[in-house]
Amino acid sequence: KLNLRVDFALSVPVTATPDTIDHLLELKQLYHDPRLRVIGAEFVLDGNIASHTAAMLEPWADERGAGVANWAQDAYNQMLVLCDSGGLQLWTHASGDRAVRMSLDGYEYVRRINEARDPRFRIEQADIVAPADLPSFAHLGVVASMVPVHADASGLDDLARAVGPQRIGFLFPWHALEQAGARLAFSSDWPSSVSLDPIRGIFCAVNRAGPQRLTVESAVRAYTANGAWASFEDHLKGRLKRGMLADIVVLSQNLFSIDPRQIAATKVDMTIFDGQVIYTRQ
Repeated sequence: KLNLRVDFALSVPVTATPDTIDHLLELKQLYHDPRLRVIGAEFVLDGNIASHTAAMLEPWADERGAGVANWAQDAYNQMLVLCDSGGLQLWTHASGDRAVRMSLDGYEYVRRINEARDPRFRIEQADIVAPADLPSFAHLGVVASMVPVHADASGLDDLARAVGPQRIGFLFPWHALEQAGARLAFSSDWPSSVSLDPIRGIFCAVNRAGPQRLTVESAVRAYTANGAWASFEDHLKGRLKRGMLADIVVLSQNLFSIDPRQIAATKVDMTIFDGQVIYTRQ
């Protein structure tokens, strides 16, 4: 018996054909248990900033090149339309600002071609976003699925050298996206990140230096209610409310009343899943 809930987005290879998408749709029908579901198709447009494999609009500040996109725009657009037509939610890994723009352009194309519905498009990572593209997230209904621990102070200097001083303000633009009306959904990106601990993620989001820091309320919402909305389960989970799933974590401190700098010291005292206690801190 699974004591967790897992949603999968199946990766779409660059060599994908219509038969590939048919296979993904078969898997979607096969795995639809409330605890284990295939709900989407994920396109990986680029790599990441740290390895200089993110697709950027302008060259790196500390070496030549600007990264390479894995997909051509037209091929990406056509596959998006095909997946969306089959009812697969669209996820796109896009770390660099060029890849983010390609994602937004692709989602806009889907909305023009396919029948209107509530698709809840997602961009995974969105580590750097050009200011001109910020409003498009809200306009197209794109969830910014981001990873706060990527902005851990221990790694920011290396990322800053890669993008240069002119673009440092565009890195992990949580507050700017929120102000532009975008919905943020936070995650760990484990095992690719330094930690899967959401407490550490909230700490990073709230205590980051500069204008992109978030309030505790916004960070917690991104890890809870907004994540549920992103997976079409906001009617079931993400909030403490009668009639919702009793998936609850009891913490050792009230995150909303303590000094934000003390958030990292918070422990999980108890975990409740489906109304059953499955973990108690000794």
